[in-house]
Amino acid sequence: MVPPGIEQGFLARLPLACLAPAPDVATTLQRWGIHRLGELARLPVAEVVTRLGPAGAALVRAARGEDERPLAPEPLPTAVEEGVTLEYALDNLEPLLFVLRGLVERAVARL
Repeated sequence: MVPPGIEQGFLARLPLACLAPAPDVATTLQRWGIHRLGELARLPVAEVVTRLGPAGAALVRAARGEDERPLAPEPLPTAVEEGVTLEYALDNLEPLLFVLRGLVERAVARL
């Protein structure tokens, strides 16, 4: 997460491709000399709308870090399950911990 107030500075150095503009829009912006989000963020939205339409305005707002959509995190699963079939019995704590660590890492990676 980026702390509030530093969005533009954080985004400024990122390449324009991060926003995945439509090919025709990307070509136009490159022709204008726009290669980084900071350069795009400095353009007046009204001017971009007249030349590139609403999609261009959305790109400028994204380059400025403006996003009015509410945060909607995905709910965590109610249960996480991992399993392994051992080829031999474990009679020592160290091999058991090794196996458990792998199971826990796989389970956490899915969260």
